Amino acid sequence: MSRGALIALTLVALVLRLVALDSQLWTDEVLSLVRYVRKPFWDLYTNFYSNNQHPLYSLLARATMDVFGESAWTLRLWAALFGAACIPALYILGAEVTTKKEAILSAGLLTVSYHHVWFSQNARGYTAIMLATIVCTYLVHRGLREDRAKFFLAYALVAGLGTYSHLAMVFTAVGHAVIVVLHLVFQVRPVRRWVWPIAAFPLSAIVTLLLHAPMLDDVIDFFVNKPSPAVGLATPLWAAIETVMSLVEGFGGIAILGVAAVAVVGLMGLLGCASYARSDRLALGLFMGPVIVTGFGVLAGRGIVYPRFFFGVAAFGILIFVRGAFATSTLLATWRGRTASRLGVALIGALIVASAASVPFNYLEPKQDFEGAMNYIETSKSERDTVAAVGIISIIYDGYYDRAWPKVWSADEIQERARGHDGVWLVYMFPEYIGHVNKELMSYLKANCQRLEWFPGTLRGGGIRACYVPSEGSP
Repeated sequence: MSRGALIALTLVALVLRLVALDSQLWTDEVLSLVRYVRKPFWDLYTNFYSNNQHPLYSLLARATMDVFGESAWTLRLWAALFGAACIPALYILGAEVTTKKEAILSAGLLTVSYHHVWFSQNARGYTAIMLATIVCTYLVHRGLREDRAKFFLAYALVAGLGTYSHLAMVFTAVGHAVIVVLHLVFQVRPVRRWVWPIAAFPLSAIVTLLLHAPMLDDVIDFFVNKPSPAVGLATPLWAAIETVMSLVEGFGGIAILGVAAVAVVGLMGLLGCASYARSDRLALGLFMGPVIVTGFGVLAGRGIVYPRFFFGVAAFGILIFVRGAFATSTLLATWRGRTASRLGVALIGALIVASAASVPFNYLEPKQDFEGAMNYIETSKSERDTVAAVGIISIIYDGYYDRAWPKVWSADEIQERARGHDGVWLVYMFPEYIGHVNKELMSYLKANCQRLEWFPGTLRGGGIRACYVPSEGSP
């Protein structure tokens, strides 16, 4: 029964992640394509241009595009495949640490997760790091339970590949290392039984260094000498608010339903943690250790916190939630005199239905509607108007859409561009970021933009804005 259900869930997951895979790319995808993926293999292997480059994913995407041609779906294909693979991986991990019933329900919840579908159609390394995180957690838990070297050797390889997908995997490995040491100490194991569990982590580091060796100088230089302009904007409080709002969107954007779901998930999460603390403290530690280390790691690193940094460990939350749902059902069954198992399945089933209902919202709009803004400008401007792009969006229109709209980054540059014309059409995005790094420019846009149109997408805060600024002296 479980095998058939798992195969069905995996197929459903794959279909959901392939639907509309060719929709418009969003900022990070376009920048990754035009700056990295189009480069020769050797350049991708030997250079680390920025943290927007996810090395393993860039290499795989380049190979796929060489075979099938450049398109949105070929760029995203590996994200969809890794995303679908997370479903059987989560079931295997769940069957290792809990019951098969909880494992299959967890896999079902991940299958129809709005956010997981979104990231599975995002040409980045996030679904790869989630897959690596799930597999590594299974390997270290099984290895400690059976005391067999092969699981720890496999852990080193998978963790290294996960880090090559996204450097946040380092935090997962460190979190696991801390929990493994504590487990060995409190289990009072003979020293000879410490060798392979401990060796897994330096071996992981060796694999990671070998994979990054050709670009190691670039990696160090980037993280040491190139601070993020988002410092002070992407704060822990901002990330927490964004996470809650994103979860609300995961329930169709209905605020009351979303907030209620967040509250229920939080309560059941606490009950789930308490239940794991009683039944399998090692599993709970392997879940929570990477989450805590990731939080401290991203703050100590570049000082910025984006919710997506925790995407790799998000699968743990599903296992904990499902356990919490059964713990809740046990309490309700005691109170109402009903069968606890049926109540637990009903609670999770209701959430699966609610989550599944939100999946189509992934397909109704692109992640960012660059084409909508472009078409609006091109149909609205007259022969005496000109066009400019505010900030980094110029790279997207020039490098991907072949629109040579020059970049402007100040009021003077906008008026210089408008000189000799009736006015200038502007296209821009992320006004919160512009206001953070260039307050004068944002104030100018608010004061002078006319005929402003907003083109929304599924990326929170990623709507594209197009407006018209008359030339000085124009009527």
